[in-house]
Amino acid sequence: QTSKMANPQAQAPNFFSVVNEMAARFVELMKSDYKMPRRVNGKTRNRYASGTLYNSLAYRLQIKGKSIGVSVFAKGKASKYFLAMEDGRRAGAKQPPVSAILEWMKIKPIRLRDSKGSFVKATESMKRHVAFLIARKIGKDGIKGWKAFDYAMENIWDEYEDKLFDAYSKDLNATIENNFE
Repeated sequence: QTSKMANPQAQAPNFFSVVNEMAARFVELMKSDYKMPRRVNGKTRNRYASGTLYNSLAYRLQIKGKSIGVSVFAKGKASKYFLAMEDGRRAGAKQPPVSAILEWMKIKPIRLRDSKGSFVKATESMKRHVAFLIARKIGKDGIKGWKAFDYAMENIWDEYEDKLFDAYSKDLNATIENNFE
């Protein structure tokens, strides 16, 4: 007969509580990085457009046996472009859909200019033409990723290292005490 293993979360409630708190903080750090303006071509730019990606970030704890995994992901519509925004696109990759660029242009909002730099009326055909040119440029030259995951990774460990070890120690001591009662 094989015996069922006890739920690891029940055996280490302090540790799993801190891991859950750490995962939530990780998502917060990613969101704060999304809101930080960046310098692009000498100008400060806000990368935050509609907030769809920002609001869709979530995490999931996965417990299998004695292992724990944390997944960070985007829910809903943003799941389609989350990895492209995070990791960027390499030069020569397939260009993004023109419809996605058009949607971004509406949200941002992008004002169109002629070759002399004067603003022009944004007709539907002009918007589609510019969206196509932007998509083609992204496909040809690529685009730099936001790297918010890396930012969160760099900043989370210092904040949670001691908390994780303390929680694990408490759970280990509790297990030892329970086994010797």
